[in-house]
Amino acid sequence: LRAGPSVLEYRALLLAGEGDTVAIGTHRSAVWEDHMTRVLDLDDVRVHRVERATGGNLAAAALEDGALLDLAVERASRAGRLNVRPYLSTDAAWRVAAEVADRSGAPVTVAGPPPPLAERVNDKLWFGRTARALLGRDATPPTGSADGLRELAAAIRELGAPDTKLAVKLTSAAAGQGNLVLPKTALSGSPDALRTMLRELLEALAWEDGFPLQVSVWEAPVRASPSVQTWIPRSSDPVVEGVLEQRFEGDAAAFAGVAPSTLPHATQQALARDATRMATLFQQLGYYGRCSFDAILVGPDTDDATIHWIECNGRWGGGSIPMTAAERIVGDWRSHPFASLCHEEKTDRRVDTDTAHRVLDELLLQPGSAAGVLLTSPTSLETGLGLDLLAVAGSRDEADRLVATARRRLLGEAA
Repeated sequence: LRAGPSVLEYRALLLAGEGDTVAIGTHRSAVWEDHMTRVLDLDDVRVHRVERATGGNLAAAALEDGALLDLAVERASRAGRLNVRPYLSTDAAWRVAAEVADRSGAPVTVAGPPPPLAERVNDKLWFGRTARALLGRDATPPTGSADGLRELAAAIRELGAPDTKLAVKLTSAAAGQGNLVLPKTALSGSPDALRTMLRELLEALAWEDGFPLQVSVWEAPVRASPSVQTWIPRSSDPVVEGVLEQRFEGDAAAFAGVAPSTLPHATQQALARDATRMATLFQQLGYYGRCSFDAILVGPDTDDATIHWIECNGRWGGGSIPMTAAERIVGDWRSHPFASLCHEEKTDRRVDTDTAHRVLDELLLQPGSAAGVLLTSPTSLETGLGLDLLAVAGSRDEADRLVATARRRLLGEAA
């Protein structure tokens, strides 16, 4: 049960196991479902479309969907238990679990932390304070916060310098969608001019009610943007499942996909060590489930770059879902790498899944194969809102080539 209406809701099917029900709020694609269940070797998975009367949160809408609740209650009663695996562990997701437990009499668990803790770890300001307290004051870029427009202007002037770019960020937003990068000229005018500019920018982005906001130095040169993928059990030690490298597009650094990291071993070890310390603290606070930690490497070269932690993703996301799917398809993705593409940009080109599969032709990943491309969510392409792909291959370079070729065929773009 994924929170929020999104063209990416279908990605939950990549995590499904036998006997699972996947709830989505977008329109269904029978062609894609059939192909994905055959690739993942699934026989008994049901996809249920939740009807949204007014849009909004998917888990909240699920509480009003009698057919879905009846199905969940029936499955919980038959199996003697049920597990709800939300994209993000929200209060609404827990209410769904409570409703099913009350009606079925069976124990129902949630594969995620308590909602207040999930909200905390996904808050960039809280995460930054926690990282600095645990790892040292230089663990993050220079950062400030603001509860209003005047404080925002003051924080920008305090952090800014003539040759420094700054970023204003929503405290809880993924994939670079909550980034506003300010030009170096932002500090050249008067305080009144800066406040006027900020007011206009926030109004244009509909961020007027977004306070508190984070302000941070937009550091350069950034040599890499690693993401450490962890699983935090209830009691045993947190597990680092891998270090991925994120790709970004545009001035605001919108998330564009991941691939296994090729950073030096010592750097990956340092990243894993820091992430383990943070994951252990989260576990002691009561966190359970999927969690990833994003950083940047800043400096003249990769070997001597400084690690600065940027944010925590206390949820499933654009790194953990492709990684988990690749592991299901090829086993150890370290010896058989993958690459993903998450290109979220409105276009005039809408391609249905059947056509997309024909266009991909020999690139399309077939059941039982360990090389090829598949759509991780068909909705983006079908609605003209982007393209979401996963490629697996014998090497990272080959996986990258497959993604670039598929993108060019489907969107007509140069790699």
